[in-house]
Amino acid sequence: MLLGKEKFKSLGKNYLGVDMVYNETKTNKIYDEISNLLLKEIAVGDLGVSKGKYLLKKIYELYDEGNKEFEQYASCKKGCSHCCCLYVDCTAVEAELIREYVENNFTEEEKDVFKDKIDKILPLLPTSSEINENSAHALNYLKEKIPCAFLCEEGTCLIYPVRTFNCRKFLTITPNEECANGTHVVKLNPSINNIGMYSISMLSMNITRYKKLSVPNGSEFKALYKGIPSWFKDGFKEIYRNKE
Repeated sequence: MLLGKEKFKSLGKNYLGVDMVYNETKTNKIYDEISNLLLKEIAVGDLGVSKGKYLLKKIYELYDEGNKEFEQYASCKKGCSHCCCLYVDCTAVEAELIREYVENNFTEEEKDVFKDKIDKILPLLPTSSEINENSAHALNYLKEKIPCAFLCEEGTCLIYPVRTFNCRKFLTITPNEECANGTHVVKLNPSINNIGMYSISMLSMNITRYKKLSVPNGSEFKALYKGIPSWFKDGFKEIYRNKE
């Protein structure tokens, strides 16, 4: 469907029967902007951590703008938090952004509360190796219904501005009650999800400090992803960079 110079597409109906029409022209523009960032600033390699965090924020900013096209159709609402007991992993640069945010925005007492929660989660959290070997580990973890360490009692995210890409892209068109029991969850997966994931993986590997934090991915390599709590085994002074 064309409207003026812009092209619109439909993803079908959402849980309310609403036709999920989105601006494909705008989405493609966001895709291209993230691609240009990847080619011109990320792929050059040998990046410092500060530059890496700056580029990560740019990716988040572009992605969030593009994702607005799809958020309007999702059942996800502030405070529902049913997905906040999933196994969620991230790269080193994403963990570093979280670490910095926690250090700068929370008291020592609040950080101790986060650390206590993390310490309780870690024995139950699958390792990245286990997840790569068998995805059933993630499903088994979900069954435990363990809230994220950064989720408050009201069901909102305390690190929302720096939440991981995997958190950002989790948009479901499943009715809320089905999300709650996990029986049937349908997620949206626009093209900007793929370029965002690839760019962040490349970014983390091209930061000099994190170059060793990569794993084989077919004939290539990808950034090491670990469950969010695993990066904070030693607290928030530094991320825990050992491979599991």
